Amino acid sequence: MKKKKILIVDDDPSIRLLLQARLMNNGYDVIMATNGEECIRHCTNQQPDLIILDVKMPKMDGWTCLHELRQTQQGKSVPILMATAQSNLQDSFEAEGIAGFVTKPYNPTLLIEQIAKILA
Repeated sequence: MKKKKILIVDDDPSIRLLLQARLMNNGYDVIMATNGEECIRHCTNQQPDLIILDVKMPKMDGWTCLHELRQTQQGKSVPILMATAQSNLQDSFEAEGIAGFVTKPYNPTLLIEQIAKILA
């Protein structure tokens, strides 16, 4: 069976590397981007099965990236898991039709469970 591909979009290198290790240990292929512009490019070229998208980033933040992705053919249907330290944003994101919401710092076990449920 083909491994599921997850795109991690976060401007913090330590978070990207931590998530990459955790996801790879759980059998996922991982692509990484540092901002929304890279995310859109990777989504078009790599066609991930899921995107973990940080909210606060330079160049293009998570909100803008989410809206731009939804305008593209590939980004229209890919599930997006929004990630932020601001838990009060959950309702706003759910109104945007995202697949899930995680708060930082991540609970690794809950994150992997949520990813597995989304990709099931």
